[in-house]
Amino acid sequence: MNEIEQVKSEALTIRDQALLIKIVDKESYESAGTLLVAVKKLRKQIREVFKPMKDKASAAHKEIVAQEKKADAEAAETEAILLPAMTEYDEKYGAPKIDGLRKPQDVWKFNVINPALIPDEFWMLDMVKIGEYVRTMQEQTKVEGIEVYCERGGIRIESPKQIEF
Repeated sequence: MNEIEQVKSEALTIRDQALLIKIVDKESYESAGTLLVAVKKLRKQIREVFKPMKDKASAAHKEIVAQEKKADAEAAETEAILLPAMTEYDEKYGAPKIDGLRKPQDVWKFNVINPALIPDEFWMLDMVKIGEYVRTMQEQTKVEGIEVYCERGGIRIESPKQIEF
């Protein structure tokens, strides 16, 4: 049995064990916890089994992208030569419609010259900053217009650095 088949088999076995566990007392809770730690170990093993294949695929992708970029360089340079010259001609003299090409379009942009004058509807809350503040201050958070509440999370598996395998 190769490594892939082995980790697939182990995953199925662990899943089948999990389906049989009914957490009703301390012992069954501890059994489930032990199984959950084994799952974490198995998931690490699965990542290790697939890593060499993913690394090869990534290296192949990088090579393909490099070859594509090299092949496309001449065409990109040609566009860079023709497009500005054609745009300049069209602006001065107008130009006929050519199938496959679009005429230049106006693109509207802006610069902020005085932020204090910008109406409220154009401002956005900094949700990241608010979240950081709430996580720091917790129930002591006092921010006008914001309601703070706590949701209890579920049991989490410690990171591999914290679990002895």
